[in-house]
Amino acid sequence: MITLAMIVSLMTSAFAEEENVKAEILAAFKSKFSTAQEVTWTSGKMFSEATFLLNGSWITAHFNYRAELVAVSRNITSDQLPLFLQNNLRKHYSGYWITDLFELSNKDGFSHYITLRNADEEIVLESLNGRTWSVYRSTKL
Repeated sequence: MITLAMIVSLMTSAFAEEENVKAEILAAFKSKFSTAQEVTWTSGKMFSEATFLLNGSWITAHFNYRAELVAVSRNITSDQLPLFLQNNLRKHYSGYWITDLFELSNKDGFSHYITLRNADEEIVLESLNGRTWSVYRSTKL
C-alpha cells in the first residue's frame, strides 16, 4: 500500500511540474529530445529547465520563454575534459578535489565549469577555449 502511494505521489508530482511549463516549451523539448527519460522540470518567469536522462547521461536543457533552446548542460567526469584542461588542473590545482563538473553547450560553442575545494576555499573555474581555466568565483571557507 505504501509503495502504491509513493508511485502515485511521484506520478502526480511529475505531472504537476509539467503543468507549470508552457505548452510551446514542452513541444519544443519533445521534438528535440524525444527519447528522454525521467524528465523533471523547473520553471521561472524567463526560463524553463528540463533535467533528464538521455543515452545514459544526465542532461539539462534550458529553454527561454519563447520556447527556444538556449543551452544544454551535462555532467561529465574529469577524464572527459580536453587534455589541456586536465593538465592545467594537475599543475595548478593538485591540492583541491572536484565537487562539480559540467559542460555547457550553446550557440557560441562549448564551455566547462568545475568546482574545486580544499580545506580553506571553494573555487569555480570556467574554460571557454578548451585550453586554460579562469577563476569564475572564489569563496573562502
